[in-house]
Amino acid sequence: MLQLLRNSGRHWLGKTVTFVLFGLLILSFAIWGISGWFIYPVATQVAEIGDRTITVEEMREAYLARLQALQQQLRMPISTEQARAMGLDQQVLGQLVSQAVLDTIADDLRLAVPDETIVAVVTREPQFRDSAGNFNRAAFDSALRNAGITEQAFVAEQRAVLPRRQIAESIAGDIAPSRAMQAAFHRYGTERRTAQYATLAPAAAGPVADPDDAMLEAWFKERPELFRLPEFRSLSVLDIEPETLAKPEAVSREAALARYEAEKENRYGTPETRHVQQLVFPTQADADAAYRRLTDGGAETFESIAAERNVAETDYDLGLVARDAVFDPAVAEAAFALVEPGVSQPVQGRFGTVITRVVSITPPSVQSFGEVEQAVRLAIAIDEARAAVEALHDSIEEARAAMRPLSEIAEEKQLPLRTIPAIDRAGQDRDGAPITDLPEAAALITAAFASDVGADNAPLRQQTSTGTGYIWYDVTDVSPERDRTFEEARADALTRWREEAAADKLTAVVGELAARLDGGESFETVIASLPQEAVVSPLTTASGIARSGETAGLPPAVVQQVFATHKGKAGSAAVSAGRVLFQVTEVTTPPLDIAEPRTAAVTEQLSSVIADDLLTQYIGKRQAELKPTVNPEALRAATGLDTAGL
Repeated sequence: MLQLLRNSGRHWLGKTVTFVLFGLLILSFAIWGISGWFIYPVATQVAEIGDRTITVEEMREAYLARLQALQQQLRMPISTEQARAMGLDQQVLGQLVSQAVLDTIADDLRLAVPDETIVAVVTREPQFRDSAGNFNRAAFDSALRNAGITEQAFVAEQRAVLPRRQIAESIAGDIAPSRAMQAAFHRYGTERRTAQYATLAPAAAGPVADPDDAMLEAWFKERPELFRLPEFRSLSVLDIEPETLAKPEAVSREAALARYEAEKENRYGTPETRHVQQLVFPTQADADAAYRRLTDGGAETFESIAAERNVAETDYDLGLVARDAVFDPAVAEAAFALVEPGVSQPVQGRFGTVITRVVSITPPSVQSFGEVEQAVRLAIAIDEARAAVEALHDSIEEARAAMRPLSEIAEEKQLPLRTIPAIDRAGQDRDGAPITDLPEAAALITAAFASDVGADNAPLRQQTSTGTGYIWYDVTDVSPERDRTFEEARADALTRWREEAAADKLTAVVGELAARLDGGESFETVIASLPQEAVVSPLTTASGIARSGETAGLPPAVVQQVFATHKGKAGSAAVSAGRVLFQVTEVTTPPLDIAEPRTAAVTEQLSSVIADDLLTQYIGKRQAELKPTVNPEALRAATGLDTAGL
């Protein structure tokens, strides 16, 4: 976080959006949770931190900015319900509270930013200077317009951001890790190990006798959480979207043919493509000379001239492209003006004088009406269904307002109603099988478990590939979480007991084998003493084992145990096939070189982590002292969530 604050001073846009600077504080402050704060009734304020307040409008602007950024990052729309399920509202509120805490600290310290400082910050920005190094007012104004903010808003933002950064720097600036810490992290990241290992099956431990009923029941009663049934809910779900309402069979052939004729070139056709290559020359004279060499009938080729100019094929070959896919309009014009494959005359492109070569031409093509008739009918039907979705939404909402159940509404309107007998919070049925094809599954399950039998639930909005749709749901029954009786869970209990007993016995047997290895027996001798069916994989040597994840073919659990075992000693770790028995044979660590780039990068990361930890602790303590308060109703209003939706 401190690095973000520092970097914010180096780029003008970073200074204007303090919301972004506190992304890391989501982790430290959002976890306090709204429930941990006091409640107050002022409807126009979302939160109060000391003398500072967060208004509904401030919260709304920050929330929408974060939501938009997240949608762009994920490249998909996110509904209000989905955003709430992700905890976005609390994350944003946590960020704003963190900012307010820093602002309160700045007030206590009487920190202020004079106009001269802001002017200096702006005029030092390279992108606001002309070629002579002078401040360019026009460039500054243009940047503000592009960012959608006024100069007054920019200046006001600087007065808040700069003191926050000053506080952060004073608390956690210029912190470096100790040499001992650097050495420890170096050893952790660069140490490599070599080990011999073999995977042993449960057969290595021999058979395990089943327990009697009394023993099994006693074992069962000691572990009730293993056999607890989760809460299940029964649902009725009505899902409408353009594709489900579309009736392509009702579209006439005449209408489909008319649509096809109007759209066939753009929608059902493939444009002409050409295999294009280009060479860029610094001057017209150079290009003219190369063109003459290519067209005078001699031995010169496009490839030879490219090689002469040290231009790789990957740099001059554009591949098979359509006209609108060629970045430079002049190159596109030259390439697609050629009647047949060949070389164009030099043209002035964006980056110099260009000679274009067309290697091959693929003519345009259009699918016949017969090939795409069904697709055309579906497209028309979906267009008609989009309007029908909104009309149907209004009609269903009117029926819901009259307290009519979904089952009755679906039957009247001849819509498919999905009945889900039982679903838990993980989206599974009573047998543990996932319930598939649920629309907006995460949001629907979250909403259903926040509702109750007989509740009037607002529909969930969904964005599909064909347009906007809606999901209505009724909770028709609730089966609370409960512990199963021994009789109910007998079969599962016996299965788990066998698995646990076999694993325990295998662990004990492998422990004895490890002790033999520690006593000096060779790995080959130990493995040879086991029955053939007990060895899942033969004795193998793995070298270059690193701590990071799966390495040298060993699962992370085995790697972790390898690094917890001294050189020359044996150990074991559980895997899905049984248990891996290993012996560490070599440990190597390269010497620490502070000047080495990778070490310097780790040192910088450690400094950042230490600084973030200090700053987080300091702000967390001040936040606890200020006792932030929050108004849930105002928060819902700011984020588009009404009470009924919670």
